[in-house]
Amino acid sequence: MKRNATIKELKSAARYSTPEKRQLANDTRTSHLSDDMLSENMLLLERCRSYYSGLSDFRARRLRAFNYLRGRQWGDLIEDDNGNVVTEESYILSQGKIPFKNNVIRMLIRNIIGQMETKKTASIVDSRTPEDASLSEMLTNTLQYLQQLNEVNVLDPRNFEEFLMSGAIVDKTTYSFWPTKNREDVFTKSINPNFMFFNTNVKDIRGIDLDLVGEIIDIPLDKVLETFALNEQDVQKIKSWYPLPGRNNAWNIKPFDGSQEQNVNFYIPSDINLARVIEVWEKITDWRVYAHDYLTAEYEVTELSLKDIEKINAQRIKQYKEAKIPKEKWKLIEGRRKLESFWVVKYLTPYGQCLYQHETPYMHKSHPYTLTLFPLLNGEVWGLIEDIIDQQRNINRNMALLDFMMGSAAKGVLLVPEDAIPDDMTIDDFADEWTKYNGVIKIKKKSGVEFPKQVSTQAVNIGAMDMLKIQMDLIQQISGVNSAIQGQEAKSGTPNSLYVNQAAYSSTNTRDLMNNFDWHRRKRNEKMLQVAMQFYKEKRYIASSGLQYGKEAEYYDPDRIKNFDFDLKISEGQDTPVFRQIISDQLFQMLQANMIDLQMFLENSGMPYAEKILASIKDRQQQAQEQATQQGAEQPQGQPPQGQQPQIPQQAQPVAQQPQQVAAMSPQVKDMYDKLRK
Repeated sequence: MKRNATIKELKSAARYSTPEKRQLANDTRTSHLSDDMLSENMLLLERCRSYYSGLSDFRARRLRAFNYLRGRQWGDLIEDDNGNVVTEESYILSQGKIPFKNNVIRMLIRNIIGQMETKKTASIVDSRTPEDASLSEMLTNTLQYLQQLNEVNVLDPRNFEEFLMSGAIVDKTTYSFWPTKNREDVFTKSINPNFMFFNTNVKDIRGIDLDLVGEIIDIPLDKVLETFALNEQDVQKIKSWYPLPGRNNAWNIKPFDGSQEQNVNFYIPSDINLARVIEVWEKITDWRVYAHDYLTAEYEVTELSLKDIEKINAQRIKQYKEAKIPKEKWKLIEGRRKLESFWVVKYLTPYGQCLYQHETPYMHKSHPYTLTLFPLLNGEVWGLIEDIIDQQRNINRNMALLDFMMGSAAKGVLLVPEDAIPDDMTIDDFADEWTKYNGVIKIKKKSGVEFPKQVSTQAVNIGAMDMLKIQMDLIQQISGVNSAIQGQEAKSGTPNSLYVNQAAYSSTNTRDLMNNFDWHRRKRNEKMLQVAMQFYKEKRYIASSGLQYGKEAEYYDPDRIKNFDFDLKISEGQDTPVFRQIISDQLFQMLQANMIDLQMFLENSGMPYAEKILASIKDRQQQAQEQATQQGAEQPQGQPPQGQQPQIPQQAQPVAQQPQQVAAMSPQVKDMYDKLRK
């Protein structure tokens, strides 16, 4: 009897079958440089434009928060005395005053970003079962490598600043070509929310009700050709879709002031030298053929049609009958067609032509974006800055009021009776002589005439200083950044314990922000790891994270996870200098107590010199082994070569024979020691 064909063996043939044949199984269209669906694509673009317009209020509030963060805090529009709409700054200048501003927001935001960077964490891949610990260690090291490759330590502070400003963070994770490294690898970048659009009826902060998401991309035409053109005909076709005048027009060069990122039109790029590409990821519902092969116990979506499955079953039945196998032992394929939701990507021109269309290529079966919207209460998104704008405005107004009061108060006004001025001097001569160093003025002293006197008064205090202090206190209370957490000197008589508690409890206001940002990073890191596991087809060295791992974890081996069913989660492990110091101290105590040897201590220590010393120890061990081999001496394991006296280090003595050292241990290490003895 011939061996029965399985689903996997027939997949490759199905991929290269005619489009009509594939259409019978799955109706999803795959196209490249097509312009035969202009009306359908234009309807999709209009839907995307509507979503983009629906986010206009979010973008306006984001821009206002950015202006206050940037220091442009008198830009709100008001009506002047003549009914004209002007900015607050213009109105204040027209009154002959100076629009003072004290940018407290920027100071607070930088402090919170510093708190985030101080709270260092490391993403750890935890396996659900203990026997998969080595695989978990390998994937953890892989994730650390991906984070270093993409320099997330530089991306995350800016993402967090965007989070505090607008409440939205967008990261994009793909598998792309790195020109600087001359290879393809996992690539993560941050996306400006001004260029993003998504269905505006989202309600779940986890994004499970997201069904359309995309971005506006303005890139040089050469980049479009490099990405989508496969031959010279494709180049000419794409150029006909983008009638650009060229990229060397100096008259259209935009200033470096951020205007291109703030004034975005959905269809027309602000720089005519760039080509507009609109990337749309949409969740659609389409027909899929599920095949259950009872011969191999496979159950999956297949590219075979139901007719293909019937032909395979007919061939098997014929073989079973020829072999006289009972009908109850026949292993056939059960196929059925049902509707299923999945993600499809389209790269469109502003005129509706499709540069490329395909079902999501990622194993995670989703789009490449990691989108976090906070707090998404009642469908609204905003950042921390929006909560403290009013306090910042009141601070600026009080500062301007104090300046006006001091400017209008009398300062050094000279009161001179007219009868006291000599006949040969004018009032100007009198004033010059009054302000001159060692000046001498002759005056007429008459009965009843007062001497000249200088008047200086203080500004009238109408509570402006009190209001300023109230607003400063409020902005600290709302943001959670008080004097203790800023590291300012405590008032005289403040107990140390109270000062420490103030610094600890003040972070309560920002804990929700920190937790949500950590959740965003966890989602992004998980997507990075999933993409790596999909596209890393060969074994590669990844032990460049600076952490100590076993030998097996130094290399990513795709064969170890092939056909392996695992369930992993991304958790956060502490990676601060204080935490590493605590670990090193405990390891050192264990070394002193002879519970571990020097090599084990160096392998698990985070000290900067540990790796170098460990490498030296391993080199000496290798040289000793080579020397023993050359001498032809077969020594028992753990014995020195011939000619050398065995040296038993103190660490090799049994732990049970050292009660004095055990008694000197710290309680934590002694507890470990007791558990080991049991």
